[in-house]
Amino acid sequence: MVAMVLGFLALFYAGAVVMTGFAWLSAWRGIVGYRALRDLTGIADRAVLRRFFGPALANGSYRVSVSAILRHRRRVGLIMTDAPVHPFFLLSLLLCFADLAAPATLAVACVAALHAAVVAAAALVVIIGQRQVILP
Repeated sequence: MVAMVLGFLALFYAGAVVMTGFAWLSAWRGIVGYRALRDLTGIADRAVLRRFFGPALANGSYRVSVSAILRHRRRVGLIMTDAPVHPFFLLSLLLCFADLAAPATLAVACVAALHAAVVAAAALVVIIGQRQVILP
């Protein structure tokens, strides 16, 4: 049971590392799609994104700079795309597979599950577009 939970959480964080990495790589290149910009900033409203970053290009991407993203970033964006935290949890979970009976394994799994729930809730808030109600 513990191995299954650890595997599920490791898969979640592996996906988070990949998606966050691609989003930040796009930001460093200067052209970011709507979904990546939404995740990085925590802003789901296209009108607000247009006001902060200018109109979208013909393919729906935005010309941005990393400093502009950091300047307009909301707390939800920080929670969803916190680059150092996701690899840390992924590495911790992978190390727990070495000794599933260790007391620290359960602690790491519980903390990772709690963090994953917060990230998932933040993502839902942004996708639904009601971020001001839960996280101003």
